Amino acid sequence: MLAMAGAALVLASQAHAGQAAYADQDLLLNFRGINSSSGSPVQSSSDVVVDLGNVTSFVNAVAALPGGTAVLDEPGVTAGYTDQFTAAQLTSALGAASANNVIGFSGGAEVPSPSDTLYLTRVISSPTLDGSTLTASAKQNATAQSATVQQLADIGLGYNSGTQLGTGNAATVSASSTFSYLALAVDNTGTMTYNGSQSPAAGAGGSLEGSQNGSGAVYEALWEVPPSISHSNPGSPDTYEGYFTFFANGEVDFTTSPSVSPVPEPSTYGMIAGFGLLAVAMRRQIRLLVA
Repeated sequence: MLAMAGAALVLASQAHAGQAAYADQDLLLNFRGINSSSGSPVQSSSDVVVDLGNVTSFVNAVAALPGGTAVLDEPGVTAGYTDQFTAAQLTSALGAASANNVIGFSGGAEVPSPSDTLYLTRVISSPTLDGSTLTASAKQNATAQSATVQQLADIGLGYNSGTQLGTGNAATVSASSTFSYLALAVDNTGTMTYNGSQSPAAGAGGSLEGSQNGSGAVYEALWEVPPSISHSNPGSPDTYEGYFTFFANGEVDFTTSPSVSPVPEPSTYGMIAGFGLLAVAMRRQIRLLVA
């Protein structure tokens, strides 16, 4: 554990100026090229990883926006939200999505031991606000989920040591890196399973990675997935947080579920307390003037 912590500090120190370093519980968006003009699956030379910051803070921030939707990669489009990358940057790194240049996309966050809770995307056929028609993401025991937690953390280390992609919190990571999305998440059949620690079967919630081929939109549900306690005790239920939309032109949106109630940040609580004290002081002044 000390060696891993040391490696994390070294890699974090290599993060480029202006690019926030990855930390546990950050939500990562992962992109890769998975097709060539020959029609044979070919991994692009680099992956793109975007760090959206703490997953709870991100979901709460979007939930607080009008309509509960944020355009994540078009600066200035969503008032109150700061974009971490642009569609143009994504296209410059991986090329435009097309039938001959399919781009894989997924998201995930990890809450390490003793929780081993995961946030995972699962492909859905159409957008849904409440998630009531969806199969929840597969819940597994803490041992299996701990393996995925470590893989997501390592993808974060790859982001820390990658090359900053323009401005914001996006980086390109060599696909040959041991900390790349490809190396840590995609099995030898080309399927994104976090190397077998998560199931992509329909009954387990479906594919974890969507494929954008330049036609239509790809939708992915974001689930909070605590581990099961035992085979007969599933523990806490999964929580539907909302869904991502990945458009053919590279735009990426996130829409929160109405069940998500935005929680004020600590700074907001401070402002509320400050206004409360001001109101009390004004009330006292008015009483003195009236007396």
